[in-house]
Amino acid sequence: DKMQKNDENRLIYAETLIEYMIPFLSQKVFLTMEKLTYVNILDEACELLYKGEKSRMTAEYMEFAACQLLDIYATKRCEIWCDRSMKDFPQTLSSYTSKLKLLFKLERREEFFELLNELKQTSIVIDKETLEIIRIFNESSR
Repeated sequence: DKMQKNDENRLIYAETLIEYMIPFLSQKVFLTMEKLTYVNILDEACELLYKGEKSRMTAEYMEFAACQLLDIYATKRCEIWCDRSMKDFPQTLSSYTSKLKLLFKLERREEFFELLNELKQTSIVIDKETLEIIRIFNESSR
């Protein structure tokens, strides 16, 4: 509620809320309707922070928002965060993994492999989770 008003501290409230929601939503204990509500609140807080003071919006926040939105099938909003992350944090693995997860879920095979090739051209170290996404996508596309 305090984020809605033109309160001078609304960006602090938004950032505090995001910090609180990361471990809260990571527990994965919510019913569908609860999760929808909380993810929408998270997205709203991230949007406010991004538009209000972009420098405080971290790659971690963007990745978390994208993954939570993907979980509730809000793919268009997820893609917005993925694209912002790719633009604002191009040398960060999470920018690539978020977008790869989205492309995987949407079954956009060509774009998935284009992005994967782009990732391979960088100096970014690929972790086990990313290798698993690639392996699963390869197997499911045979």
